[in-house]
Amino acid sequence: MLFNIGYKEALSLRDGNQAPLCLILHDVDLLLENDRLIYDCSQYPTHFSLAIDKFQYSLPYDWLFGGVVALLGDQFEETNGFGNLFFGWGGEDDDFRERLLYAGLFPVQHDNASISRYSMITHGESKSKNEDRQNMVATGYERYHCDGLNSMEYAVNNTQYKEHFIIISITLPLNLKRSSVCQSCFSENKDLKIDSEISDNGTMNEPPDICL
Repeated sequence: MLFNIGYKEALSLRDGNQAPLCLILHDVDLLLENDRLIYDCSQYPTHFSLAIDKFQYSLPYDWLFGGVVALLGDQFEETNGFGNLFFGWGGEDDDFRERLLYAGLFPVQHDNASISRYSMITHGESKSKNEDRQNMVATGYERYHCDGLNSMEYAVNNTQYKEHFIIISITLPLNLKRSSVCQSCFSENKDLKIDSEISDNGTMNEPPDICL
């Protein structure tokens, strides 16, 4: 959901600029090792983070499309963005790759693996794995049309303008399953476990920030 919100907020900051929008979707724990790698977009959604130190500079699986990726704004719109129902760790990248394929967009890898190298910031294993992620990815095609850019519900609490980036703090609804986010999706997928990370006060346990 955070990439979707970041995209929407970035659009609102364009001041009428009609140039094609290039999106770089970047995990915050990955640090580029070689500054000869230029972040840009092509006609194909492109996977940049081909080699990460944590995985001995190889891919955990061949069809991975996550970590650092680039695509055009129009392509992001065609996929309806990311699914909003993924909380906790895991599943959202694989679901997004399936959305691209479903829309007829075929991801490619960056053509220079020797400079597409990253170090991962050391951190503990996630305490909030999404235990239902495999089921959510497997049934994702049923929700592409109704869960994504067209079904977000959030409020902006604060926007901080820094020299080189913008931080946007947001609030999410208490229970996405009972909100207006995606009622038609839930009627088809009543058993999805998506709200275990939501607290009783109507926000996420840790209010999320988006960095543009």
